[in-house]
Amino acid sequence: MGGNVWRTIGRKLTGTDRSDSQCAHAGARGVRTDGCMCEQPCIGRRLVHRVRAREGMVLLGPRVSMPNVLHVAIGGGRVLCDAMDSNSPRDGDLQGQRDPATGRWTLLGSSASPVFREALELQLNALDPVFARAQATSDFEFILSLLRVRGLSFAPDPYETTLRAIPLIEKILGQVDAEAEKHLALWMYGHIFEADEPYELLANLTAVAGGGRYSMDRFPPRNDRRQSPGEKIRQLQQMATINNLGGAFDLLSKAWDRDLRNAAFHADYAITQDCLQLGSPFKKYAWDDFNNLMNRALAYHVAHSSLFKFFIGTYREPEIIAVPAAFSTAPGVRAWVMVREGYGAVGIKDAWSPEEIRRGQIPFHIARLSAEESRMATADPGRVLFPRE
Repeated sequence: MGGNVWRTIGRKLTGTDRSDSQCAHAGARGVRTDGCMCEQPCIGRRLVHRVRAREGMVLLGPRVSMPNVLHVAIGGGRVLCDAMDSNSPRDGDLQGQRDPATGRWTLLGSSASPVFREALELQLNALDPVFARAQATSDFEFILSLLRVRGLSFAPDPYETTLRAIPLIEKILGQVDAEAEKHLALWMYGHIFEADEPYELLANLTAVAGGGRYSMDRFPPRNDRRQSPGEKIRQLQQMATINNLGGAFDLLSKAWDRDLRNAAFHADYAITQDCLQLGSPFKKYAWDDFNNLMNRALAYHVAHSSLFKFFIGTYREPEIIAVPAAFSTAPGVRAWVMVREGYGAVGIKDAWSPEEIRRGQIPFHIARLSAEESRMATADPGRVLFPRE
């Protein structure tokens, strides 16, 4: 396939300058749209996006076709040990190709375990319509959902921690003995399903796909108690049905096992030669069944995180988008998509000219920036393009 190729590599923390900021402040001056998109940093696994050139692109017009090839280097995706005396992880690289006309994903390559490969392809095709329809409905609300901004703060992002943690555990799984592998796999399973941000993102995307708006808290506590993964998954399924995305989260529901999660986090399990045995309720998981659950959970995480990065990366240059009337009723209001080179969308800001602001239009700025980017935005409030990290 023709087009340029951008390769992404894992990035390291660099102290306080690496912490993300969530900010909203005023300002609008000149606009920068220079620069090219090449290396796209991501955390954890390597991705390769093959994209078409954007020569002659008009910012006010529709975007060019989205990148349609995604390469995912899978550190996990293995059938965990078949028995206690077996320790032969099978790592593999998978290349996922997306048909831009249909949005369907096909995985290429054969070195990953068949269980993981099948589960990942199914998950990509189940979740992609949620992302794609939300983007097609409203760029503005879609980007707000991806940014997940909840106020003015410089707090680190828990989701970024998850994106780093799971690949690290995958790597360790291939370096330990069979029993330790089972313990770590259980921790990974619990972390994947307990992580709040993926549910919040999927709920917001589902709502936006149906014409709704971004919400800062889709799963508020009930009776002073955080909602469980099972409760969130059931609500996601209901939302999907209401918004004509029925079935999008059925695979997620099948991968969720409340008893296994509780056993892992309450240390109420025993590892034997033949199975994983729970204490209460008494239950046995043959290793094939255990492996299937682990690989399906990992496939959900890889599909979710890969699509998250993929769709953020579709905003490769700053562009102007429509602003919903629910956000602002000012006549002629539009917004710039703020972009980090080689990464994609990092924010939204008003597109008012200095003269319009002098006449009383209210500027806005919603972004997830690094500390250095925040300093750059403060020094130049009109900035919409940031250098790659």
